[in-house]
Amino acid sequence: MNITNPTSSAIESDPLGLEQRLLALQQGLERLQRERHTGTRSGLASTAIRWGTSLACVLAVAGISGHRGAAAGTGASPGGVQRVRAPFVVVDALGRVIFQVTDKSGAKGESRAVQVINASGNIAATITVDAYGSTFALGERGGRGSAPTSGIAMSMSAAGTGANATLKLLQAQQPGITLAATSGSSRIAVGGSESGPTLSLNTSTRDGATVKLSNQRQAGVSIAAASGGGSIKLARFGSPNSYVTAAANNDGLGLKVRSDGHSLAWIGAGVDSADGQVLIFGHDHAVAGLQTYSGGKGQMTVWNAAGQPVAFLAESDKNSGGNVTVANGSGTGVFSAGATADGGDACADHKGHLHCLGVSIP
Repeated sequence: MNITNPTSSAIESDPLGLEQRLLALQQGLERLQRERHTGTRSGLASTAIRWGTSLACVLAVAGISGHRGAAAGTGASPGGVQRVRAPFVVVDALGRVIFQVTDKSGAKGESRAVQVINASGNIAATITVDAYGSTFALGERGGRGSAPTSGIAMSMSAAGTGANATLKLLQAQQPGITLAATSGSSRIAVGGSESGPTLSLNTSTRDGATVKLSNQRQAGVSIAAASGGGSIKLARFGSPNSYVTAAANNDGLGLKVRSDGHSLAWIGAGVDSADGQVLIFGHDHAVAGLQTYSGGKGQMTVWNAAGQPVAFLAESDKNSGGNVTVANGSGTGVFSAGATADGGDACADHKGHLHCLGVSIP
């Protein structure tokens, strides 16, 4: 909003001249008092006339001044402080606005603002108070609420009862540094433009602390810490549902890989378990896994689409040899073969009957 002319009449008051006249009258009254005590004037009548004349002059000057002040929106409080009624503007010798105060009421409530105007006619500094809180802004702006036109700008705001506070530093209309505090959380952001990188730090009594590195508003790296532990997430730009997450929390330790929203792999261990596990996913369910069991023995498992284990390859729980087990679609074992002290054995379930080989298998 380019302002080149005042929006209201300039204030017409002459407090200095009024003070000088009142001082002269006071000195005259003091002189009259001295004359009354010293008798330099004859009779009480002469003294009374002078007193009456002086009092009339005082009242007349005060009345004229009060009338002029009321017409211009000014007045004096009992304490002698000069009052000016808003809205008003202050102009320079060329009539250009330097300073203005506004007081508006509307559907959103009362709004008051103090603005300093630069030589170009643009708002350079603003203090605003309304029903939503208060704001202090520095930097050349085309109008109230608009973005800075150029250079460095700063704004501070407090909303409501002060539970929400924000400090922003901007460079060439782009976010530079933002500090924000709300009830139960706080945030620091460096950058934040739609075409550039951003670093943000957030704390929350509910979610803990997070650090995010983003580019073009897309998070690339996220680090989080909460009461249960921490996590690191690496995402692929342009595909926010493709990422790798490493976490250590109350649920255990793990590394997850997802692509286009689908789980591909998981590596981890339970929080109370010394056994590790690797899972491979197909169509968002585990289809193969590597894990340890029974104090460190290795095992490989294959699951069908219904989530039933249908094949096992493992170290035997009876000796140091290997074991192969095959199950039907319901997860019931139908074949097993493994190493023994004599060589090897194999058993198969055929139509409800178990058949085993009694000879060593090479």
